[in-house]
Amino acid sequence: MIERLIELVSSPGELILDPLAGTFSTCVVSVLMGREAVGVEIEREYLGWGLEASKRVQEEAGRVFHVLWAEASTIGNLLRPSSVDAVVTSPPYVLTSLHAGDPERRLERVLRAGGDPRDFFGGMARNALRECSHRHDYYSLNRWVALMRDVLSGLREVLKGGSLAAFIVRNRIRRGSLLELNSILASLALEAGFRVEALYSAPTPRSLWANLLARKGLRLPSEDRVVVLRR
Repeated sequence: MIERLIELVSSPGELILDPLAGTFSTCVVSVLMGREAVGVEIEREYLGWGLEASKRVQEEAGRVFHVLWAEASTIGNLLRPSSVDAVVTSPPYVLTSLHAGDPERRLERVLRAGGDPRDFFGGMARNALRECSHRHDYYSLNRWVALMRDVLSGLREVLKGGSLAAFIVRNRIRRGSLLELNSILASLALEAGFRVEALYSAPTPRSLWANLLARKGLRLPSEDRVVVLRR
């Protein structure tokens, strides 16, 4: 999917930005397809992966991509105005089972007892731990909305006029209902002054976790959504 999106939004030699770089796969593919690339990431673990990937790409293609350690919400201050030709990125996951009730109290009991929530099967306690730790790969819905509002505002500053930004969005099942993050993202983009150019569906890669949930009668959305915006 990343290859198709890079071809859709850019041409060889142009600069692609991934403000939520994660494992930096967009940057790797962009350079191998003849583009320049910049990835922004705040998690130290992912940052290390990005630096190592950049070295490997240099060995294979003779070129590197740029790795920036920063909050995605500050993107408007990291790059020059109107310096980016295109964006391809994937927002972080949203915690779907965390709420103000039992999971947080359950987490408190585990921690008071000196236990590690990762040793317990209860995913809700692990989700609460992720949220309390303020990691940047999983967000509560409110934090996700705030992040994406800041990211879109920054992208308005650094993207060239008329350029495209593609977001790969993983919708979630929340309390039995589909949480349509792509629709939320599209609304935020309109508020930020973007135009929604297109919406696509793509099959979601099947994971071991999804297969285990399916056996219990719980199903994840079968498609990712791609939201393409025009500056």
